[in-house]
Amino acid sequence: TYNDVKSSELKIIDGDTIHLNGEKIRFSGIDTPEIKQTCIKNNEVIKCGIKAKELLIKVIGNKKINCVREGKDQYKRTLAECFINDLSLSSYLVKSGYAFAYRKYSKKFITDEDFAKSNNYISLRLDTFSQNPRNNKFYKSRGYIKLDDVYFPKQSEFPFHCYEKLVV
Repeated sequence: TYNDVKSSELKIIDGDTIHLNGEKIRFSGIDTPEIKQTCIKNNEVIKCGIKAKELLIKVIGNKKINCVREGKDQYKRTLAECFINDLSLSSYLVKSGYAFAYRKYSKKFITDEDFAKSNNYISLRLDTFSQNPRNNKFYKSRGYIKLDDVYFPKQSEFPFHCYEKLVV
């Protein structure tokens, strides 16, 4: 069964995770970049994790959120689809090109990916530190393809691997 939760106290953690009235909620059916992730857009490195969070902050503003609980994930977070009026925040993020339909768990947002693609949001590119095996394994397991390396000499002597996932 579905349980509704309405907002009174809200904290936005990243593009797909919020704390609502003290409950940690992960948006079901989508995946956004993690807060510290960078992406490559038009050959420029952008902070896409922060951009996804900022987009969510902007669309929510000071409006009330209603979430429909759908269960718990392996980390015991509540999985839910959250809305402002009739606008699904998950759908909005996917259509805007800052989230993917998490096809392993849901087919609900595939048409939103199609919308993003038809508006030239054809892929998401990001980078992660080459010396972080956990992140590299994570992206490969989610269908990202390693493209190349980027070096940030002031940060590290080691490269950052660039990954891409097509929205197709």
